[in-house]
Amino acid sequence: MNTDEVGRAELEPMFDIFDQKLQQLRDKASLLLEKAKSSETNADKLPEIQKYFEKIKEKFQRGTYKEMILGELERNYNQIKTMHYKLQREEREDQTLGDTLVSLET
Repeated sequence: MNTDEVGRAELEPMFDIFDQKLQQLRDKASLLLEKAKSSETNADKLPEIQKYFEKIKEKFQRGTYKEMILGELERNYNQIKTMHYKLQREEREDQTLGDTLVSLET
C-alpha cells in the first residue's frame, strides 16, 4: 500500500490501537517510576537495617535471646502441663458420670 494513498478512513481503526499502545507505555513507565522510587527508599533504609541487624546479632552473641527463648519454652511447657492435668481431671469426671449413669440405669 502506498502511504500517499492512505486516507483518514483507513487510519481510523488504527487510532484505537495506537491509543492502547500509548496507554500500555504510560502504565509501564508508571510502574518503572514506582519501582525506582521504592528502590531509592530501600537503599536509603539499608544502613538503618544493617544497624538493626547488628543489634540483633549482638543480643544473640550475649545470650539475651537464648534466655528469652528458654523462658518462653518453659512458660509454654507449664501451660501445656496445666492443660493436660485439666483434661485428665475432666476425663475422670466424665468417667465418674458415666459410671453413675450406668448404675442408675440398672
